[in-house]
Amino acid sequence: MEPAGLIAIMGGTGVGKSTVWFINTIIGRDVAYVGHSLESGTTEVQEYEFSMPNGIRVTLVDTPGFDDYQEYGSRSDLVILKEIGAYLKARYDEQRKLSGIIYLHNICDPKVDGSSQRTMMMFKKLCGADSLNNVVVVTTFWDEVDLTEGAEFETVLKTKDRFFKGLVDGGCRFARSGRYPAGETPKGPEFPPPISIVSDLLALNPVFVEMQKELAEGKTVEKTSAGAELYKEIQEFKRQHKKVVIDLSLRITEMKSTNARDKAAREALEDESKVSIAQLEKVRTTMQLKREQEALAKQKELELANLRRIELQHEFELLKTLHTKETLECRFQIRCLFDASFDDAQQRSRLEKTCEGLRATVSELSQSLRETKEELQAKVNTHDKTLSDLTEAKSKIAHLESQLKISQEAQEKMAFEISGSQSARAQSPQSSSLRGTILSLFSSR
Repeated sequence: MEPAGLIAIMGGTGVGKSTVWFINTIIGRDVAYVGHSLESGTTEVQEYEFSMPNGIRVTLVDTPGFDDYQEYGSRSDLVILKEIGAYLKARYDEQRKLSGIIYLHNICDPKVDGSSQRTMMMFKKLCGADSLNNVVVVTTFWDEVDLTEGAEFETVLKTKDRFFKGLVDGGCRFARSGRYPAGETPKGPEFPPPISIVSDLLALNPVFVEMQKELAEGKTVEKTSAGAELYKEIQEFKRQHKKVVIDLSLRITEMKSTNARDKAAREALEDESKVSIAQLEKVRTTMQLKREQEALAKQKELELANLRRIELQHEFELLKTLHTKETLECRFQIRCLFDASFDDAQQRSRLEKTCEGLRATVSELSQSLRETKEELQAKVNTHDKTLSDLTEAKSKIAHLESQLKISQEAQEKMAFEISGSQSARAQSPQSSSLRGTILSLFSSR
């Protein structure tokens, strides 16, 4: 039995068109390859046949995603478009029309870049205005976005010319899909089951898309409307690329000129650097010599200071020896002085005792003289004394006066000797030097 329905699934890479929750959900079993990364899960056009619950045979056509610029298996949009064109041309030759086309778009990617917009325009040109009633744009990944926020994104896609407004104006419909757990899919006509979307498309009149008609007319893929849109982008890319190349050439020329100037400046800087290095080396050498000279001078100063310290130490030791010698001499002189003072004291004691004896003798003589005078006066008064007694008395008195004078002279001589001895000791150079030494010793100590 020949399948009755033919539905193509298109879109950009990574929108989830060949995931479990869409193709495999429609078919009811895991038949499609699941892409778990941003790389395209489908690398070539693949057909999946299954039967609807009412027994209608359907063929799902999974096409490679555009913008497939990943590492392995990546191909340009022109190559992918040629593969899709070859498949559509084959189906046209079989006179097998498309019941519908499902275009998948990730609702989590509201900021559509230039390549996505190009894919949308190319898809519009591929379908043509007459087949837009058979197109359904299914926005995916609603389970990963807030419903209110997703609805705002969906409105932008529907109403902006650079997105899907032209498709909506031509009769295209929108549907929502997400990988929800069983029983948690939001209610409402916006979230129809994938199998329901297929059923609605099967109810429409099958069509040939614009690209099939153009290929049937003998045009190459590059000459079709979709190919022209792609080539328009390519030409714009070439123009931009050419502009970039020209800009780069100008920049390279400018950079070469700048490099030449930089080279000259660099050479000048290198020359200046060499001169500066030579000057620096000269300064470094001068400073090194200066440091060495200063170190040598400092070492000499230290040596001189050390010699001076040794000389001072020797002088100190000499002064110490002289001081000790003078101290000993002073002590000796003091001892001699003390000994001389002791002898003088004994002599003075003797003289004093002699003087005391003389004073006692004089006193006695004076007393005897007074007594004799008194006696003579008494005898004179009493006329009882005889002339001989008077003469004897006068002789005695003269004798006593002679002895008194002798005693007085001896006393005066002794006193003079004592005074002269004390004065000689006071004026003696040895005594003066000794006293000065003693005073200096006491002052220094």
